[in-house]
Amino acid sequence: MGNSKQYTDEFRAEAVKQVIERGFTVVDVASRIGIPKHTLYGWVQAAKKTVPAPGATVAPKAFASPLDLKLPVTVRAAAFAEGCALAPAATFELTPAALLTRTDEAMAVCPDAGRLLLRLEDDGPAEGERAIFNATIFYPCWQWNQADLDGIASIKVRAGRIPYYFQLAHDEPHRTFEPAKSPLGELEILGRGCKGHTLASVPLPAAPGADGFLDLEAPLPAGTAGRQDLCVRFTGDTRPQMWVLDRITLQPR
Repeated sequence: MGNSKQYTDEFRAEAVKQVIERGFTVVDVASRIGIPKHTLYGWVQAAKKTVPAPGATVAPKAFASPLDLKLPVTVRAAAFAEGCALAPAATFELTPAALLTRTDEAMAVCPDAGRLLLRLEDDGPAEGERAIFNATIFYPCWQWNQADLDGIASIKVRAGRIPYYFQLAHDEPHRTFEPAKSPLGELEILGRGCKGHTLASVPLPAAPGADGFLDLEAPLPAGTAGRQDLCVRFTGDTRPQMWVLDRITLQPR
């Protein structure tokens, strides 16, 4: 009869630390230190029941419903499949100010925009890191569902512009956009979704700034309040270049 391998407490603690504190996956750590992944998974699960992550106020647990937390707070989260982390944990610093801003990745797809959401790389700079934008190419718009507009005076939008180089062939008739009301088009912000009413409209310039981005601030009408689905879009033909959202910030009074 074979003997089961014995592991020291120090060995177990270090292996668990690699997963819980340093964010490595169970599969990666188990492969690197030469133990079965189910063994390490069992150690990790046992540790999570008793030992909170550094700086945490509660032990790690599965996300099953909206979190009720007092701000400011730091949240670390990771996606799991069959008990194994798919990637290192991401850290989120949540403050009242941070919750007033959303990037394009955090925005929803407008219901009428189609479901072809792409991750599109900026065409500049020639060297160095480039921005990546979430955008739908048939009807580019972005939606912040249930944005809390109480006490909000204006909305600041940071946008980039990228070439429209898509060859749509027979899908070309499905490409739509809102007609421009001025020579260069407008940034439009609508309340109550894409089919709602216009809250703000700001003329667009001929080109973005030297860094490839554009910052616009759109004042909201007096009396704007409550939770609304905000739709952000840019009017005018998306060819040969189209404006894309980078981030949006609610500006308090």
